[in-house]
Amino acid sequence: MSALTSAQQLKLCRSAEVLGGVWYVTAQCPSFPLHIEPDELEMNLLVAGSLRARAGNEEYDLGPGDLLWLAPGHLHGLLAVSADAVLWVVSFRATLVEGLTALDKTLGVCRAGERVCLEVATLRALSRRCFQLLGMQRDPIRFNQALVELLLEAWRAPTVSRSIAREHHPAVTRAARRLSGSSAPWSLQALSKQVGLSAFQLSRLFHEQNGVTIGHYANHQRVQRFVQLKAQHTKLSMLELAFEAGFGSYPQFFRAFRAVTGWTPSEHGFLLASENLPRLTFPRR
Repeated sequence: MSALTSAQQLKLCRSAEVLGGVWYVTAQCPSFPLHIEPDELEMNLLVAGSLRARAGNEEYDLGPGDLLWLAPGHLHGLLAVSADAVLWVVSFRATLVEGLTALDKTLGVCRAGERVCLEVATLRALSRRCFQLLGMQRDPIRFNQALVELLLEAWRAPTVSRSIAREHHPAVTRAARRLSGSSAPWSLQALSKQVGLSAFQLSRLFHEQNGVTIGHYANHQRVQRFVQLKAQHTKLSMLELAFEAGFGSYPQFFRAFRAVTGWTPSEHGFLLASENLPRLTFPRR
């Protein structure tokens, strides 16, 4: 596990038109410091692996199927994540939460951290909604509508005394390790043969157990490599960095970057330059 130690106020880096944000997070992502969001309710949904999170003065050890609600105004963040960790982080602005209290007066009322254990079917349903939301980031109207639906469904989700998520298929674990550990070109057919499944089986199980399609996961990991390389090699061009990260062309890189982050590479660069993103800690490879 890798640890985070710093703490600071985290500035938002999203369009004013949207009422929240969504992030797909793996162990290969740069780490954000402990921070406070004064007016946002946050949902952390662990799909795979394990992690330790802080909320207020409490620490929580989470496994697959655990959902952690984080109330506004409290110090929170990830303290450590396992190498195979996969989670969704979704934030809901106060205006959205307050507008929905007419439907549910309990909405948003929780301790600094409120842990919920989900059934496997509920975990997968919420993960599918998060992935759909990720694809709507550049369409504020659809994004906000889907965000409302996700918040209501997640808040009202049936709970169990203990999360019982099925173990990852070994072939899925091997495939994820291959895609996260190498920038070499890959194909679904070749990868499925390497791990011992048909292409159809690997695609289905991978999406089911990691929350996103295998193609999106591969692009996600390449984008994480690009972001880390960009921080380490400031004199290289965008194209050189994209090639080094494993992309075959600039158009391929551009499409993948926007699909993964919701921003174009130049928009993301502007955010970094304007210090709207905090100092990041990169995992060791």
